[in-house]
Amino acid sequence: MGILKSLFTLGKSFVAQAEEAIDEAQGVRMLEQHIRDAKAELDKAGKSRVDLLARVKLSHDKLNDLRERKASLETRALAAMSKNVDAALLNEVAEEIARLENTILAEEQVLTNLEASRDAVEKAVTATGQRIAQFEQQLEVVKATEAMQLEKVADGRDLDEKLAQAGIGATNKSNAQDVLARLQRQQGE
Repeated sequence: MGILKSLFTLGKSFVAQAEEAIDEAQGVRMLEQHIRDAKAELDKAGKSRVDLLARVKLSHDKLNDLRERKASLETRALAAMSKNVDAALLNEVAEEIARLENTILAEEQVLTNLEASRDAVEKAVTATGQRIAQFEQQLEVVKATEAMQLEKVADGRDLDEKLAQAGIGATNKSNAQDVLARLQRQQGE
């Protein structure tokens, strides 16, 4: 009865080890997939970041051009007023300055929104980079743990073989003598 109980316990042990090996293999694959997904996110965020940086620069340049145009028109309008230029022309210049002021306000809002988006993408890039580093670190730990466990299993098998060679317990490996003895037993049956 003791031998059956030991064999049953040994069988349960092998099943548990197999389940752990499967779980660990799945864990490694899942971690590797998380790393691939995070790197894909990082690539997307990098492209968005470059696009936003270009759009921020264009908006900033446009604002500078609009402000320069407005300042130039104001300077010329003041000069025209001092020379008593036609009121209709001054009114036309004033309308253009008012239109430029409205355009400047709208473009400032666009620039503010673009800068907020750029900042959000910068944060996402940083967070994704950190996540990738964490995943890669976890993967290295899992792989190192797996290698250590495989080494322990191999050491345990070597120990079992050494004990069997010393005449304690059965060998795990079959050899030619075992095969011949088994075949002779089968022939005798």
